[in-house]
Amino acid sequence: KIKTNTTDTENTKPDTSDTKILNSTSITNTNLQKSTGECLQKKNFIEVKPHPSNSTYQDPQLEINCNGDYLEIYSNGIPTFEFKSITPNALSEQNHNWKIPLNPKLSDKKTDIPLLGTVAIAIDGLPYYGANEGPPQGYADPFLDQILDFCNGHTAPQGDYHYHAVPDCILSDNISRVIGYSLDGFEIMSPSNNIKSSWQKTSTATSAWEAHEFIEGSGGLDKCNGRIDEDGEYRYYSTFTFPYIIGCYNGIIDDTLNTQTQQNPGQNNMRPNRQNPGQNNMRPGGQKSRTK
Repeated sequence: KIKTNTTDTENTKPDTSDTKILNSTSITNTNLQKSTGECLQKKNFIEVKPHPSNSTYQDPQLEINCNGDYLEIYSNGIPTFEFKSITPNALSEQNHNWKIPLNPKLSDKKTDIPLLGTVAIAIDGLPYYGANEGPPQGYADPFLDQILDFCNGHTAPQGDYHYHAVPDCILSDNISRVIGYSLDGFEIMSPSNNIKSSWQKTSTATSAWEAHEFIEGSGGLDKCNGRIDEDGEYRYYSTFTFPYIIGCYNGIIDDTLNTQTQQNPGQNNMRPNRQNPGQNNMRPGGQKSRTK
């Protein structure tokens, strides 16, 4: 059920060969909210309905509200498609509550996404995690290791279903459209054959972040997997290759808004961008990005 109550110097220039963008947020958000009580982001979320095969679970619930400067998202974490168990972790109802800025702003520096937990929210109210598994799996890439279901997700130990890559099962056509929002508020667009990541696989290391390097200019996107489009707006683009959704945050992140999603179990609950004595503020394996 869905209730309807009411941009960094490293950014890459747009690839003009891409398809047109559908239902993208524009800079008229403030005027729209004043006149209707709604916001442009809200219309990009889908109506969630129970799948017949999920009768043993609660019906999916999704509530989207435009509240002042923020988009508020509530979800119980139940998929709208048939749930098929991939991990030993049982699916359980969640109490997801997120708040993201309606008018996001680019930061003067990039921020690493957490190694574990939510980095973005999909248009069906389910969370996106980053491109790696947890410490027991050596922070490996779950997509390359083929431990994701047909929708590119699976359940975590706490029973929450989440995506690690493009959720194909909720996309109905090939039109470029919003498939979610990063926690910094910027849109995440569906993938395109014309838009490629600038992260390249450079080693056989177990850790997804150690096995890949950002090589500037090797693709059409910046380190965070985004770019400034022809309309002057910054957007992230999901890709068919690592990091799949986003590689870092290019927008301003307010850690106080979604504290429960920023924790990093097994890593002293610290975000990777924060100084961690003895680790030189680097991801597992010590891999840094490079430019060329």
